[in-house]
Amino acid sequence: MTDGDDKPELSVHIILGVSDYTIIRTETRPKIGSPGESVAELTKFGCSIMSPGKEVVISSMLLTQTAVADYEQLCKLDVLGIQDSAIGDQANVYDEFKEQLKTRSAEGWYETGLPWKGNHPPLPNNKGGSLKRLVNTVRKLENQGLLEHYDAIIKEQLVEGIVEPAEEQVVGREFYIPHKPMIRESADSTKLRVVYDASAQAYDKAPSLNDCLHAGPPLQNQLWSVLVRSRFHPVLTTRDMEQAFLQVRIRMQDRDAMLFHWIADIETRWVRFTRALFGLSSSPFLLGGCGVNDIAKGPLEDPLDT
Repeated sequence: MTDGDDKPELSVHIILGVSDYTIIRTETRPKIGSPGESVAELTKFGCSIMSPGKEVVISSMLLTQTAVADYEQLCKLDVLGIQDSAIGDQANVYDEFKEQLKTRSAEGWYETGLPWKGNHPPLPNNKGGSLKRLVNTVRKLENQGLLEHYDAIIKEQLVEGIVEPAEEQVVGREFYIPHKPMIRESADSTKLRVVYDASAQAYDKAPSLNDCLHAGPPLQNQLWSVLVRSRFHPVLTTRDMEQAFLQVRIRMQDRDAMLFHWIADIETRWVRFTRALFGLSSSPFLLGGCGVNDIAKGPLEDPLDT
């Protein structure tokens, strides 16, 4: 039996116990070579290699998984020293999110509030800082010849309802989010993006908008589970949702916390987001929460069928 691999040694990818191996093996007869050579056997995950006896140690690290909980604990970011543990009971944050989440409309929209921390410090509106950074942004865009393109992006968002003109009377918390261009010449589609800085501070040691929001518990599928399930199917497909965060509507009471300045008719105007935006610490949680709720409710009826 040959596999075309000419490496002198192959690393161990995963070690299974006998009880686990009997579950994934198939009825296909194993391929046995000369005495002392490894045995190849077809499993539900593909071809596996079994040792005929004593082997030369080629790796100094082995992983023994006795339970799923052990693996999840091992791979937690705070255990690896990459990220601190979340503060507060994130399960309660998710429960509160589900209670206030408005049911999906006939057009397919969910509407949610921002997950504010109950004890966050007073949030300055950052109006002065936003205006100061706007001057620098406009100057940079003019120097690069991108001002019209940048303006067209914001006008398109106004037409699509992603942003809207702000009311003179502020409702709820007020915060102005600075923004700047991000240019990627190597991108195939969008070479210029508007990046919003929800971590901006009005002054030193002042809280930012992101500081006042719960990031929420992670609702993404566990990568380990995805990899294992993928081995049971011959073909895998993936898809990407265009402007995913912008598919989640934010309720009216929280929109004035997502204000930003822009120029129109030579005057400075203020605009506000109606959707979750990229750069908001809670946007991944809001998108994931709506996605989980969407799966639980099932698909909407096709309007053409009603």
